[in-house]
Amino acid sequence: MKIARFRYEGKVYFGAVDGIAIHFIEGDVFSGNFRVTSKVRDTGFVELLPPVEPRTMLAAARNYISHAQASGRQVFPHPELFLKTPASI
Repeated sequence: MKIARFRYEGKVYFGAVDGIAIHFIEGDVFSGNFRVTSKVRDTGFVELLPPVEPRTMLAAARNYISHAQASGRQVFPHPELFLKTPASI
């Protein structure tokens, strides 16, 4: 099941995506305690949103040796940490 977060008529919801249809979800998708409802809309009529709404994200650069090597970059002895803003999603 593919789950998306979206805005419809000014409210934010989670839904189960099925092709171009999105079925509204009731409950908490993060705990697994939810159900897919019979309310459905075409994805063209909703605004798809990032899956979460973080305040700030901490990321690590070149923390996988194989990734650094595959891109021809130097392997760092320790991951390089950096911040990402919510707008980067």
